[in-house]
Amino acid sequence: MSHRCVLIINPALPTGLIANTAAVLALGIGKLQPDINGPLITDSEGLLHQGITQLPLPILAADVERLHSLRQQAAELAPDLQVVDFCQEAQTARSYEQYSERLQQDGRRLTYHGLLLFGPKALVTSLSGNLPLLK
Repeated sequence: MSHRCVLIINPALPTGLIANTAAVLALGIGKLQPDINGPLITDSEGLLHQGITQLPLPILAADVERLHSLRQQAAELAPDLQVVDFCQEAQTARSYEQYSERLQQDGRRLTYHGLLLFGPKALVTSLSGNLPLLK
């Protein structure tokens, strides 16, 4: 089965926060799907290069409302679709414990900075196929 992985990030965020969001999402899927990374490679000089993703990782754009809607839709498609999310509540938390407490207080109306969707190509495309590339 062919799988697809996409990152969807709010383009209104400052550049640094867009980069941070992409990094957090990529680390999340790396934990869930460690096999997406290739093996170590030794170059012609004998230097080792860590395996990087073997899947394309397009970064798409969606505003806050669309991200929230996509997160809700994606939740209904579990376990076929894996989702990694990153929200304002996580970004501003001083610790993972504080982030966890915030989610437990009100997880229904989070302000998402970005989502990563991973799953069967048709399923991921059905949710993200009409989103533009982040520019």
